Amino acid sequence: MKIIVVAIAISVVALSAWIVYSKLERSRHESLAANALREAAHRAALAPYQRDLPIGTSRADVDKYLISKHVNFSGVPGREPSDAASYEVDLGEEPGESFVCDRWNVYIRLDFKSALPYDTLQEIRIEKIGHCL
Repeated sequence: MKIIVVAIAISVVALSAWIVYSKLERSRHESLAANALREAAHRAALAPYQRDLPIGTSRADVDKYLISKHVNFSGVPGREPSDAASYEVDLGEEPGESFVCDRWNVYIRLDFKSALPYDTLQEIRIEKIGHCL
C-alpha cells in the first residue's frame, strides 16, 4: 500500500513539474516572438530616417525633414533641440524583462558632431533607456 501511495505522489509531482515547465517554455517562446516583432517594428521605423537623412546631413536639413514629417522630437538630455548634440524621436515603451527594469523607453536617436547650429549628422540609431531600480 505504501508503495502505491509513494508511486502516486511521485507521479503527481512529476506531472506537476512537467506542466509548470511546459508553461514556462511556452511563455519564453511567446516572449521571444514578441521581442522579435518589436525589433522588426523598430527597424522599420528607423529605415526611413536612414534612407532620407544620410550621414553628414546638416542640422538645418534634419530640422526641416523632421518638421515636414510632423515628427515630435526633443534634444538630449532634456534641452531644446537646437541646443543639443542629439535628437530623440519617441517610439514608445516596451516591457522590461524583470522586476529590476520594469519597462524600456525606445527612441530613434539622431547624433550630431556637437551642439552647434551648423554641425552635421553623425549617426542614426535605436536607443533603449530602461526604467530600472
